Amino acid sequence: MASYNKPNGSIKNTGAIIVTIVFVILGLIFLLIGYNVRVLSWMKTFGIVILVLLSPVVAFIIYKIIIKKVKDMW
Repeated sequence: MASYNKPNGSIKNTGAIIVTIVFVILGLIFLLIGYNVRVLSWMKTFGIVILVLLSPVVAFIIYKIIIKKVKDMW
């Protein structure tokens, strides 16, 4: 019997990367809006919280990309 199992790792990684990038952009937007406007100062705090919470995910994705590039060089 033939096996039709395909590795879905790249599709899952792509989705995680897209979601992470969207939240990082959202955090940066909140940070910039809250930094310049006194009335919406809570946005600055919210932007910082989003960026801090996503920093391990972003670091892991960058680590995976670098390791993949190093393995491709060998």
